[in-house]
Amino acid sequence: MQSPMELVCETCSLKGTDVWLFSASADNSDLSAAAKAAKYRGCERIIICTRNGAGRVAQWVKNNGGAVITVPVAEVKDGFLATHSLFASILALLLASNIAAGNPLSSQELISAVREHLVRSRKQDVRARLAEKYSALTRDMTLLVLADPRLMTATLLIETSIWETALCAVQTTDFRNFAHGRHTWLHHRASKTLVVAMTGERSRKVWQSAEAQLPSSTRTFQADYGACGRLSNVFAVIDGLGWLEAIGTAVGVDPGKPGIGEFGRVLYEDPVLEDVGDELNSAVRHKSAAAEFLDSTGRSEGDLPIAFETKLSALCEVEIGGLVLDYDGTVVTTKDRRKPPDPRIVQELQRLHSQGVAIAFASGRGKSLGEAVRDTFPDEIAKQILIGYYNGGYLRYADVDISEDRPIRDPIIDEIAEWFKEQDGNLVPDTMTFGSRQVEVGLKGSHRPHGIAAAVSACPAIAEGRARIVWSAHSFDIIPSTASKLRVVEALEKLIRPGQAVVSIGDSGATDGNDFELLDRMLGISINAVCADVSGSWSVFGQEKSGPDALLQILQAMMSSDGSGIRLNRQALCLDRTVK
Repeated sequence: MQSPMELVCETCSLKGTDVWLFSASADNSDLSAAAKAAKYRGCERIIICTRNGAGRVAQWVKNNGGAVITVPVAEVKDGFLATHSLFASILALLLASNIAAGNPLSSQELISAVREHLVRSRKQDVRARLAEKYSALTRDMTLLVLADPRLMTATLLIETSIWETALCAVQTTDFRNFAHGRHTWLHHRASKTLVVAMTGERSRKVWQSAEAQLPSSTRTFQADYGACGRLSNVFAVIDGLGWLEAIGTAVGVDPGKPGIGEFGRVLYEDPVLEDVGDELNSAVRHKSAAAEFLDSTGRSEGDLPIAFETKLSALCEVEIGGLVLDYDGTVVTTKDRRKPPDPRIVQELQRLHSQGVAIAFASGRGKSLGEAVRDTFPDEIAKQILIGYYNGGYLRYADVDISEDRPIRDPIIDEIAEWFKEQDGNLVPDTMTFGSRQVEVGLKGSHRPHGIAAAVSACPAIAEGRARIVWSAHSFDIIPSTASKLRVVEALEKLIRPGQAVVSIGDSGATDGNDFELLDRMLGISINAVCADVSGSWSVFGQEKSGPDALLQILQAMMSSDGSGIRLNRQALCLDRTVK
């Protein structure tokens, strides 16, 4: 359960989830901001429950593939607390959950039980007893609601409604949380406090024990709700509305018309949250999530929406002469990295090659990548594709078999190997492979990869900066610091015409990812992880689309629209929206 602002400001993905919105009128800007945020965070479906199916937000939800549930209300015109719409929504949820749970009670039986409780609560003698309970309450007093945790629905209603109508000071908590310090209030202000206890079968004993210890001047009022299930919570909501009426009578305020200042209406109608949400496209949310996760005080600060627009503009304005791609997780999924790439991706790369774009791959792989490229592309194309093997540590064209044209062994790798020999044998996992240009540690079957990496950091070559650790989705590699996928970009830049530029695409753009350097440039695009730095790696799709699917969409958007060369077409990217 969240407020609209929480839904707008959070950055985590909602992929695979349904988001329910509840609103009386379905027509205010905060709800609109929440609906858009849910969609752009990738939720499966939006369902809005309202009395006004014609509201603008309800129509937006419907037009975007969501569902609108229109609930009948006793009166279309609600009071200040929208009690008719609130109660109709609660009753609809009760009936729906009862059907989903397969309960033996029929919907009609539930409705009858609710009607009976509602009628009973409105009887004159019941209202009189409530008025007596609250008669001494004044606006300078405090209502302390102690409740069974399973009655949160009702306690939230009571607390927010009393606060919104300014009837008196109010606080809610459970019985034991109260015992851990909030009892101090009663010690100093017992005569100015009314305690309402909302108990159930599991909390009666706890309340009885607590009540016995309270100061003698404390006034209390108990209501019990048995099993505290869904139906009991509906009864508690009905009672809570009755209590609001009684409290209003005691303090001389009508909760349905408490009186509001004109500034309050302006506050309510302020569209500022929708403006904030409009700036938070998928890419900006993705970048913000990376920054929040790392929580680094050293990261660059900046306006993320503006930074993204600057990057996107640069990508779309430049003439593309070269394209450097990571392979695993980018051209193929990590899971299917030994399988051929999607034929549509191959087709797009061949199209770009035929239009003069130089193609290259930069990967942590060794000879298997060359074999994959030769199996995928015709010989006349393969011999023009540059490959940066071992994270850019060894550059050769794809037609060269590096099992025959072997790279010279880097002395730093020998030094690292010697260091491992001197360590506890448990430090060397079965998935560790020593090559000529890097050490690879596979993550599959490893229960402590980050622990191993932390231990390996003590190796002098790494500690002194002569080697470093980089991560991918399936392994981490130890490579000489001179190795870099940027070497592939630099090599391609020497082959293209003046005025053209090289675009680089990969999936491991986090600070410790093996694509970080490749993507930490204005013309770099991540299709998965990004770093926290505002000027570092970015995705154009955020968490909405990743891997080969994202790559395909980017490649398809690289086109020549006016004969002036290949450019990234913003409209063809089909982003969730354009930043204003």
